[in-house]
Amino acid sequence: MSTTMSTFPGACNQADYQHMTRHHTPLHHREVDEHFFDWLGDTTQTAPENLFTIAFQNVHGLSSPQQTLESKVFELLDNMTAMNITALGVSEHHIALTNHQWRHRLHDALHAPSGKVTSQINSGPELDQHGKLFGGTGIILQGNATGRVVPGGKGGDPMGRWSYIHLRRKQLPPVTLISVYQVCDNPTNRLGDTAWHQQRRQLDLTNRDQHPRDAFKEDLTTFITNLQSRQHSIIVGGDWNDWLGSRKGRLLKLCTHLGLVDPWTHKYPQNLDFATFETGRHRIDSVFISPNLLQPAVKAIRYTPGGLLCNTDHRAVMLSLDSDFLFGQTISPHSSGGVQRSVKSKDRQAVTTYIETMHSHILANNGFSRGNNLTDDINDANTLVEALDHLVGEAGDVEEKRCIPRRKPWYSKKLIRLRYIVSLLRHYSNGLRANIDRSKIIH
Repeated sequence: MSTTMSTFPGACNQADYQHMTRHHTPLHHREVDEHFFDWLGDTTQTAPENLFTIAFQNVHGLSSPQQTLESKVFELLDNMTAMNITALGVSEHHIALTNHQWRHRLHDALHAPSGKVTSQINSGPELDQHGKLFGGTGIILQGNATGRVVPGGKGGDPMGRWSYIHLRRKQLPPVTLISVYQVCDNPTNRLGDTAWHQQRRQLDLTNRDQHPRDAFKEDLTTFITNLQSRQHSIIVGGDWNDWLGSRKGRLLKLCTHLGLVDPWTHKYPQNLDFATFETGRHRIDSVFISPNLLQPAVKAIRYTPGGLLCNTDHRAVMLSLDSDFLFGQTISPHSSGGVQRSVKSKDRQAVTTYIETMHSHILANNGFSRGNNLTDDINDANTLVEALDHLVGEAGDVEEKRCIPRRKPWYSKKLIRLRYIVSLLRHYSNGLRANIDRSKIIH
């Protein structure tokens, strides 16, 4: 597949912002380079069980009038499984996590019947009664890789500029995944309440007279430098709103200072710059890694067609690494198995029935009085303890029959396919509203 792309106007940087505001006239049809809807990069196939694949995607909001929060999260989880993506870094989820209702909705959606999933989502500290706050980052991890999370090894920036997860490795320091979102040089809506404005307010509260992007570079550098001092390997990616070739940008300086490398540049030096934003012209979505991961860990890197993983105006960048080299042993393929509990802890009625049934059964069989008769005689104690243990297990079996078993998660390939079709059609119709022809990705 060809990786040659022509450029076109419009990107989220100061020069392009000024260009757009000077020439803000309605267009009958906005041209988008046809390659924006092509795969770019590696097309070789490797067995997914030997790979750890992480993708970074600007999701352009997890909730909108056209699509509910739950619908878009389910779509992302389904596509992660379909495309063998183990970890997904998201940016611009636009959810105010200080709103309890929306935080719980997001938590419940991410823990829907989709197998083993863990996540770390961050937003700014401001409260919005409608649950919307521009910006925000997160990481969704699925499959057996969830067992590699370091205890207490999840967190993020208090302004929502990045989220991170530490993953354990065999006889090696952890590898840290970081999902970032850097604001534009200037707010895209000067009168609005963008992520740029949020960060400006938070910096003012701490008397930091810095441009939000300068503060982002300084704070992220400090965070990663601290990890590197503990020998962590780094994988950091997302929507930088900046590209390595920018003369006024800060991204090249950040990577140079931290000693991080761009795997795309190493694999495709002939095609360094192209649009990863639908009406942009530069590679503002990218991933950078520690040099010790470049060889032989990196097996493939590629960019998806715009809008493939979800309804968004950005490409996703996908990086596949050899899991044996990265972790020291193979990660098993994703499995949705596991023990299904008959009682959900939040179900008060079922929990009450459970406790009362067990108590009645143990009481009827003199379990409590027999427990009081335990003596210091080891032989007598062992015999009685085994009998009581059997009684407790028997009581649990009785409880199982009294409580209505929880319904197992329902899964339908047909439903997932229909959801995906609806998502593509929604993506197409939203493009029509913006005078953009997205028919190629639909086909």
